[in-house]
Amino acid sequence: MVVVGGSVWESDSLPDLGQVLRNQQSSGGIVAGICGGTLALARAGFLEDVLHTSNNAGYLSENAKEYSGHNYFRASASAVSDKRVITAPGTAPVSFTAAIFESLGLDADTVHQFRGMLAAEHE
Repeated sequence: MVVVGGSVWESDSLPDLGQVLRNQQSSGGIVAGICGGTLALARAGFLEDVLHTSNNAGYLSENAKEYSGHNYFRASASAVSDKRVITAPGTAPVSFTAAIFESLGLDADTVHQFRGMLAAEHE
């Protein structure tokens, strides 16, 4: 299950996705959040004991009072994957998508081609 970003996740009045996310992971799936979507993962307790990233170090604790995974936070410009949980700052859509492709079993050559194709835009 992928939780996409947006400032809407900074609100406290959103539905709790915790059970849906736990069901996804317990059935062997991955959970992934990018940008504000990492807040849904933090609120559901997914970032307590896995390596993860987000928009910045304070973003999670400022917007998700339940968050206590500070020791596992990595300041990374790219997606971070650990234990079937994928997180990324909002500025990392390519590495986020590549990490999801990898977790789904796409072969390394295809993922590399995807990265290269999108990186060509910045040359």
